[in-house]
Amino acid sequence: MTKRQATTISTWLMPSTPAERRAIRNTARALCYGLRIPDGDHLVMILGNGDEKTNFDAVQTWVRDQLLMSGQAPGRANLNRLFHALEGELCRWEASLWQ
Repeated sequence: MTKRQATTISTWLMPSTPAERRAIRNTARALCYGLRIPDGDHLVMILGNGDEKTNFDAVQTWVRDQLLMSGQAPGRANLNRLFHALEGELCRWEASLWQ
């Protein structure tokens, strides 16, 4: 791991600046729009840690966790990967309901 990669990972462990929080919020907003996730709180226990109040909050938590695990920063470069990962997560959850 290079010094730059280590810095990127440590920077995103816990978003602390307004720009970092805004980037995660904007990524979550784009995912909610793209996947047509409605208002409500039905995804809190699926995507979040249980402390969130809305689906949007849960998606923000999920985005932060995914970025933390991958060591990447939010942005357009990761949006497609996150979109497909979240879509897969929701499909797996839905399929488990019918088994």
